[in-house]
Amino acid sequence: MNKAQFKLFKKHVKKWRDCFGLNQYRLTVEFDKIEDADTAAETGMDAQNGLAHITLNKNCYGLSDKFLNELAFHEVVEMLLNPLRSMANRHYNWQIVDKEIHKIIRTLENVVLK
Repeated sequence: MNKAQFKLFKKHVKKWRDCFGLNQYRLTVEFDKIEDADTAAETGMDAQNGLAHITLNKNCYGLSDKFLNELAFHEVVEMLLNPLRSMANRHYNWQIVDKEIHKIIRTLENVVLK
């Protein structure tokens, strides 16, 4: 992973954020190591304070421009669905909620990106 790829990823994140109208969040995107080497990117949210944070893993290699766009889409949809995740986590096991949210994200990826 290099800085040019990070710049492209960041551009895609902002494009999808604008597409979904998620401008109510103060979004930061960073290029850093993620402990889980299999994780290409991750999203953290503090919806109460209007904060969103996406990290692209420096330890991922060989990611195509197309994959970086798909990854940015995935992380922005995580932002979109975060309020649902927060509500559902109050009543359900977080792993079940996470599984269902990722089913929705995969469906959107197949409809929007393919």
